[in-house]
Amino acid sequence: MPIPSRTEYSNSAKERLWSSANDLYRNAVRNSIEFASEGWNWRTVADDDQMVQSPSGERIHPIHMMNAPTTDQGKRDIECENDLMESEPVAA
Repeated sequence: MPIPSRTEYSNSAKERLWSSANDLYRNAVRNSIEFASEGWNWRTVADDDQMVQSPSGERIHPIHMMNAPTTDQGKRDIECENDLMESEPVAA
């Protein structure tokens, strides 16, 4: 069975198959935050059983729970992190 060219897929299929540049950037920022919290050491990364499960069933890295806003400064830190994740990637 031949594999179609990327130009032959419908827009809805493309959205399901490939991540946008913004999605890739947000994932890279999130992954950097998580990996930094683990000391940049692949041997100490959080396993699935260490994740916090949300009511929807999504698994959330514990660092995001530690960063949950409990003070005004904590809320500002989260807003800053969200702003970074929503910003456009910088061209290299």
